[in-house]
Amino acid sequence: MLSLTSCYTVRFQVHNGVPETENSNSEDPLAGQMFREQTMVVNRKLLQGNDFFMIKDCESGSLHTVEYTNTFGGILLYLITFGRNKEVRIRYVCTKEGSDDF
Repeated sequence: MLSLTSCYTVRFQVHNGVPETENSNSEDPLAGQMFREQTMVVNRKLLQGNDFFMIKDCESGSLHTVEYTNTFGGILLYLITFGRNKEVRIRYVCTKEGSDDF
């Protein structure tokens, strides 16, 4: 019997600090925040070794919001490779540079 887990999104957000913003007319509760997005394939070696996912495009050097999404395609890749690889989508918002709310 094969059981598939569902797709899900996990979001971590700090309460202090000011997020970088952009102009948006969307009704999304996070509209106006400047999200950056990366889709990557994570393998067991990355999780067990000393290799890390580096975020270099935050001028302030700190993150305000991080969103991790597990997609249906990522679940299929995980099943096909017998758990060795998994595709994930990571979205993040940097803290506005010069924000004194830390």
